[in-house]
Amino acid sequence: MTFSLVPKNEWDICAGTLLVTEAGGQVTDLQGQPFRFNQPDPLRAGLIATNGLLHPQVLRLTRHLRRDQGWAHLHEKEMDVTQKRSP
Repeated sequence: MTFSLVPKNEWDICAGTLLVTEAGGQVTDLQGQPFRFNQPDPLRAGLIATNGLLHPQVLRLTRHLRRDQGWAHLHEKEMDVTQKRSP
């Protein structure tokens, strides 16, 4: 799963959105709404991309992070998380 709390242009996220959704995952804006591309304003406030199962939890997490001023130390308030499984 990955999420970004900083604005992204739609041309930077459209291919990845297609790949994730075709693989069965889910990609939304920070409010949980699906993206609609080719809009007059190409700037998107941020995104959440998950396997679909984690989406509600990540949505809650990003809402909390956006309210929390203590996350300013993150580089551009952007975070990538990879879940590793034990053998």
